[in-house]
Amino acid sequence: MKRRKFLAASFAAPALVGAERAVRLIAKEGDPKMAREYYELRLIHLRRGPQVERMNSFLREALIPALNRAGVRAVGAFEVAMGPDSPTIYLLAPFSSLDAWAETDEKIAKDDAFHQAGAAVIN
Repeated sequence: MKRRKFLAASFAAPALVGAERAVRLIAKEGDPKMAREYYELRLIHLRRGPQVERMNSFLREALIPALNRAGVRAVGAFEVAMGPDSPTIYLLAPFSSLDAWAETDEKIAKDDAFHQAGAAVIN
């Protein structure tokens, strides 16, 4: 091992031990002022070609507006354009409780605007 890497590792080790204890205390106690959130991460694996644009259009015009109408405000959509899993779309949605997460699919299933806007992909 080279001397610089060894010295850097030996100086960083005690700092990490102290940080681990602090992180454990924070995780154990939690912050009572902060509300708990739950996140859903959906991975949509696609084939190259027109399917990518069709799914982007579906998310932009149908699914994300339907999630917003169901009470999910901050929805993130991320596309992996390069790499072994490309093309893939990651959809991240926060929920205030597990009940809100479970009710969202029911609300979307009853949403007529969602079914009309996304008819090309749903059917």
